[in-house]
Amino acid sequence: MAASISERARYLAFIQLHQQRLKEQVVSALTQAGIKPVLLKGAAIAPMVYPEPILRSTNDLDILVNLRNETAATDVLRALGGHFHDLFPNRSISRAQYHEKVFVFQPTPQLSLLIELHTGFAQSFRH
Repeated sequence: MAASISERARYLAFIQLHQQRLKEQVVSALTQAGIKPVLLKGAAIAPMVYPEPILRSTNDLDILVNLRNETAATDVLRALGGHFHDLFPNRSISRAQYHEKVFVFQPTPQLSLLIELHTGFAQSFRH
């Protein structure tokens, strides 16, 4: 059991290292493009709450941008190597109701990282 815990910790550390690098690249590129990104959810809260990044694993990076910057932000994410991704391709309503735009980055053949680009804090159908 100790071996599996150790393996899981190494795996999470590997993911967090790549997520941290991607976050820094994206925030820097958006800022250089004149877009002020706001980190949401885990990316914003985890560094304040958890002493080690691997203690709060995440499967995506949520970034809020002003609606008027959505196209430019999309262009930045694509220029960094992101590809549009549909999380639920068999549910036509998913994109409108769950995620605005999702991009997948694959820094290594074994790893895919997601960035969710938001232009609002919540979807209107939920409230």
